[in-house]
Amino acid sequence: MSKSLSIAVVGSLAITTAALGSQPKQSKDESVPTTAQSEASIRHLLAATLNRCVKDDGITRVLEDIGSTDRSRIEKDLDRSKEDDYGADARRVRESWKSRIGTEFAPLDDSSFTKPFNIKVQDDGNRADVDVPSFGGRGAFTIHVRREHGDVWRFEVPDSVNGRNFESTMLQGIRLFETKVKDLPTGDLASAYDVAAAEMLHVLAYSR
Repeated sequence: MSKSLSIAVVGSLAITTAALGSQPKQSKDESVPTTAQSEASIRHLLAATLNRCVKDDGITRVLEDIGSTDRSRIEKDLDRSKEDDYGADARRVRESWKSRIGTEFAPLDDSSFTKPFNIKVQDDGNRADVDVPSFGGRGAFTIHVRREHGDVWRFEVPDSVNGRNFESTMLQGIRLFETKVKDLPTGDLASAYDVAAAEMLHVLAYSR
């Protein structure tokens, strides 16, 4: 390589390095969704999980929405002895809901019922707290969610939650909600879903 060409190459590299050094650093991983996107995804998760709660196999379905680490711990001693009872209760809830409200239980069709839920996404964009207000006599509680990958969010539950008490708490929640269906407001679908969420998502509460 000639001396003049070598000088030109070195000079070009210096200019390129200086230009790169002047670029602003990314303060956040570009793959992390915006706060608005995260909030929308979390509201969708809440609606989808509430919808799963009233399925015959609701215990299994809701478990799928819990983060992998917590889910593995719960599955170790989940004997599924209450699944048949849960399925029977779920069917009664669906029938009672339709009789009282006049429509199928389908919170995914309109997740606007989650508007009163205060969602606080943490600065790193990987975790969030969901504050559920008091509805239908159930006190307020907080749910923790974590972003597993992309824009996929899953619930985090306390270490004290295991297979035995998870199943029992789910069964208790749907039975409590069943007793309240007859008193749900017939002209306010969002409020009716709020009462349902307060009772059946309480199994996911991190603080109560």
